[in-house]
Amino acid sequence: MHTYEPTPTPKTLRCKLFAWGIGLGIWGGPFILVFLGWWKFHWSAGALGGLFGYLLAGIISSKMRQLSIPQDQREISFTSFEIAKWYVVRYLCCDAVR
Repeated sequence: MHTYEPTPTPKTLRCKLFAWGIGLGIWGGPFILVFLGWWKFHWSAGALGGLFGYLLAGIISSKMRQLSIPQDQREISFTSFEIAKWYVVRYLCCDAVR
């Protein structure tokens, strides 16, 4: 039986804030684009901005997932915040609490 590595937790406050900001950007970016497009232009621009943001968030989170999550754990479902934690700890070289 194979033991999976748990999701790492960043140790320093700077790394925690960075991981939280990346996770919030991936999760909330499409909503921000919907609101800005609707508020500044038209509801259809908000819908197109949301669609664009959703696709962009998917591409960015997929690339971060490929770079940082171990090969044998990539099929497990992770939230945006967990992907951001993996990315910050593994790829940006912040220390982790194990």
